[in-house]
Amino acid sequence: MQILVKKYEKIYYILLIIISGIWPCVSVINDTRNDLVTYLHSAIETMQYFNSTENFLQHFNNHSIDPHLIVLSNPIDIEHVSRLIHPRVRRLYIYCSNNHRLNEYDTWRERHPHIISVLQHFDTLTRLILWDLSACIVDIGNYYDSDNKKDFAQTRYRYAYRLHHIIQGNLNNRIEMIEHNQSTKLSN
Repeated sequence: MQILVKKYEKIYYILLIIISGIWPCVSVINDTRNDLVTYLHSAIETMQYFNSTENFLQHFNNHSIDPHLIVLSNPIDIEHVSRLIHPRVRRLYIYCSNNHRLNEYDTWRERHPHIISVLQHFDTLTRLILWDLSACIVDIGNYYDSDNKKDFAQTRYRYAYRLHHIIQGNLNNRIEMIEHNQSTKLSN
């Protein structure tokens, strides 16, 4: 019964996000659904997957007021990055699992340090997205608060608060795992 209730709460929450007002869009652009897409979807339930930059740009143009956080996964053509630099793009994360290709993205990172992050690890990428997503939602809440739309503002603040708890829980689990590994090494 509890599982069913939690499932309905999750569905209601996602519907609430989709239906009302400005919300950030978290999108992954990758030619195939891979482990990264699965991992991010499990951590960020509202994440959307696009198999090409063109498909994403259609979505982007249809969501003209929403801020966007974009993950480009192992991009083959560096030209795609220039097409994604836009005032509504809050952050662009380039996930690159190949050490040898990291240097290719340094120029973009140097030109747009406030937008672009190049990352190699799922965990780091996920924590950074959750943190940026939370900050973006708080900014939207502040916008609604200043516009005297208190209900919209409170909804954003609650969601950001929930994300902060997820981040904190994730960090606490990591600390416990590190402490456990260190105590195991000492006892051996």
